[in-house]
Amino acid sequence: MKKIWKALLIILFLLACVAGFFAYQLFLNNGLKGPAINGTIEKQTFSKEGLRDYGINQDIKLKIYLPPGYDTTKQYQMIFLLDGDDMFKGAAGYLSQMIANNTVPAAVLVGIGYGYSNGYLAGPKEGRWRDYSFPEDPEFGVAANGPGFYRFLSNLLVPDMKKKYPAGSNSIGLIGHSMCRDFTYYAFLQYDPALGEKNPFTHFILGDGGNEDHFLNVYMPAFEAKMAGYGGKTHTPLTIYRVWGYKTYVPGLKGQEDMHQWLVRKQYKTVKAYRYYPLEDDHAGTMKTTVVNGIKIILGTGSFLDYPDSSGFHF
Repeated sequence: MKKIWKALLIILFLLACVAGFFAYQLFLNNGLKGPAINGTIEKQTFSKEGLRDYGINQDIKLKIYLPPGYDTTKQYQMIFLLDGDDMFKGAAGYLSQMIANNTVPAAVLVGIGYGYSNGYLAGPKEGRWRDYSFPEDPEFGVAANGPGFYRFLSNLLVPDMKKKYPAGSNSIGLIGHSMCRDFTYYAFLQYDPALGEKNPFTHFILGDGGNEDHFLNVYMPAFEAKMAGYGGKTHTPLTIYRVWGYKTYVPGLKGQEDMHQWLVRKQYKTVKAYRYYPLEDDHAGTMKTTVVNGIKIILGTGSFLDYPDSSGFHF
C-alpha cells in the first residue's frame, strides 16, 4: 500500500510540474495586453543572409503599426519597440487608443521581433537572449550580440524605416522592458555627439532590468568621455526615462536610483533624465506602465509631474 501511495504522489508531483510548465508558457505567451488596434499593420522581414555582418543568424521580423489615415506625404514621429513578438500587439493597441482620444499625435510604431510565438522561448543563442545581451556579462559571454544588434539598428533598420515611413528626424524613440531595458540603456550610452543627427534615437524608455557591472565600469565611463569631448552637449535634446516597479524587487531600487543620479549629477543641459517607481507594479505590471508612459513621453504629451516616485522608498 505504501508503494502505491508513493507512486501516486510521484505521479501527482509530475502532473503538477507539467501543469506549472504550461501555465508558465501561457503566461509568457500572453505578452502585453492592450485595447483593440485601430489602424493598419504591415510586416517586413530582414533576411538573415544580409545580417551576418551584424552577428545575427536569423531573420528579423518587423510589425509596423500605421495610424488611421496614414499619409505618405506627411512626417510622423516614430517609435521602435524591442521584444516585438510579445509586446507589439498591446503597444499598438494603446497607441491607437491614445491617437483616437487625441491625447497623442499620430505616430508609427515598429515592433522588432523574430517571428516567435513567444520570444522568451528562443534558444540561448537566439533572438532576445543573443541580441539584447553583452559580452562582458558572464551569463552570456561570446554568444552575446548587443553591440552587433545596435549596429544593425543604427546602420540599417532605422534608416530604412525612416525612408519607407517618413519620420521626424528629431523625435525617434526606443522602448525596452526587462532584458530589453538593458539594451535600451546601452543604446542611450552609445550616443556619440560626433555623429550628430546620424544617431538613431533621441528618446530612451527603460522598464525594469538590471544595473550590471559592465554598465558601471565600461559603457557609462565611455559615454562620459564622449560627452566631455563635446562640452557635454548633444546634437539634439535627449530624454531617458526609467521605470522600476516597487514590487519587482525592492533591493534593486537602490541600484536604479544610483544610475539615475549618476546622470543627474552630470548636469548635461541637453539630456533630461526622469524616473518613476510605481508602487503597485511588479515586473509584469511595468510592461504597461513603461509602454503607455513611454509613448506619451516620446510623442511630447507626457507630463513628468504625472509620474512621481510613488514607492515611498528612501534612498
